[in-house]
Amino acid sequence: MRYCAAMEPRAEAWTAVCVEVDAEMADVAANFLVEEGAPAVIEGDGSGTAGRVRLEAAIAEGDAPRVADGLARYLGRLAALHPAARPATIETSAVSALDWTAVARSHHRPVAIGRRLLVAPPWDVPEAPGREVLVIEPGMAFGTGQHATMIPRSCRWRARISRATAPWT
Repeated sequence: MRYCAAMEPRAEAWTAVCVEVDAEMADVAANFLVEEGAPAVIEGDGSGTAGRVRLEAAIAEGDAPRVADGLARYLGRLAALHPAARPATIETSAVSALDWTAVARSHHRPVAIGRRLLVAPPWDVPEAPGREVLVIEPGMAFGTGQHATMIPRSCRWRARISRATAPWT
């Protein structure tokens, strides 16, 4: 992902606005899409023509026709000033509905640390006989607990404290 604006949860239908432009115009077109409400713009290779770039942005379904038409007019006006703004190909298509919460949660599973510790998200806390369960809400403040420094430092340190303070049988 090349550009990203603040992501806010939205319960609405989305339309993909795809535009193919000269590489020199990619930043200009991406900026237009973000300014018009795209939470992100994905950049990929064009349709095989050298120097072309394909941009794709999800736009709220009700706004997509206005944004696509506005982008076409904007790039058309730029073409009069800059040869790289030659005619762009703009397409729209419906984006399938997706439960983004379920998708995000599917990436966070319980992780066993050593013999005694288990780190788990609150929606997937398994029965763990003989283990101390540390429940972490993945988020911006703490993260997901899966960063490379989490397991070697924090969890092993916690496991050592557990061994030193708990009466094991």
